Amino acid sequence: MEQLIYLDTHAIVWLYIDEFKKFPTDTLKLIENHPVRISPMVLLELGYLHEIGRLQNSGKTIIETLKHTLELRICDLDHIKIIESALELR
Repeated sequence: MEQLIYLDTHAIVWLYIDEFKKFPTDTLKLIENHPVRISPMVLLELGYLHEIGRLQNSGKTIIETLKHTLELRICDLDHIKIIESALELR
């Protein structure tokens, strides 16, 4: 099974604004060498940040840009299955 890298909202914003120094070198290598995914909630959070003026560009613009530069994809898995799998990790 291929390793996927899931990023949170902060990481997406940092990548979008070229704040690569905020990432450890090993993390950047993982992002460069593996498929990158986000939860649909990241898109919602980006929308809220744009709405309150914390982001200049819309979430849709940010995600569309990163889709091309990172081959970023929005995860389409059932959230309940993801949560159940995560809870089993220890």
